[in-house]
Amino acid sequence: MEHRSIGSTDLNVSVLGFGCAPVASRAGKGASVRAIEMALDRGVTFFDTADMYGVGGSERTLGEVLRGRRDRVVVATKCGYSFSSKLRAMSWVKPLLRPLVKKLKGVKSAAGAVMTSQRSQCFEPAYVERCVHDSLARLGVERVDMFFLHDPPMDVVGRREVFDVLRAFKAQGKIRHFGVSCDADVARRAVETDTGISVVQVSANVLEQQPLRELLPLTRASGIGFVARQPFANGRVFTDAPL
Repeated sequence: MEHRSIGSTDLNVSVLGFGCAPVASRAGKGASVRAIEMALDRGVTFFDTADMYGVGGSERTLGEVLRGRRDRVVVATKCGYSFSSKLRAMSWVKPLLRPLVKKLKGVKSAAGAVMTSQRSQCFEPAYVERCVHDSLARLGVERVDMFFLHDPPMDVVGRREVFDVLRAFKAQGKIRHFGVSCDADVARRAVETDTGISVVQVSANVLEQQPLRELLPLTRASGIGFVARQPFANGRVFTDAPL
């Protein structure tokens, strides 16, 4: 597996990362553990998760699998979404309903709609601070390699106090590097503003090439890492891309 450095950071990762959105969410725990183990066996060293994936379940499962071999991998997580008590309760019931969701048409999309309706965003400094502590606890680590603000709107990128929280955690050694995971326009503003970010994560694939043409040269000139999310466009790349 080829490895590359992320911008001017001290992080060196496999060119192919493991996105943990389905872990302990769309996939059950057993399947999630097997998939992570397989990725490790194939040389993957970059794992990307978030507190919203499985309402914390993805971080917990990833932390359990990586226990004892944390020094072999780079882990990124994110915050920015908040969840209602109803959604948190649903996360405990979801594993029991998964066989039913698989069998009945329409149930999966209906369940997804309910989950989406029960989440909102929050980037207040106190909330971000709490999220960092909670993610570290769920991952079972004292430090995370990368911490992203998850889909922040444009106005949040202009709020210095939000990034001051992340700077403080970096100074304390609880975060090695921080950045934004969002659309290309917001990422561009983050790069051009005094946010202190070390990395951006945006959708980039054969169907979404504008970030590669416009944002990637800017991050390279600034020494900021560029991580592509949804490199296969959620599977559309295999059905929509021209030959």
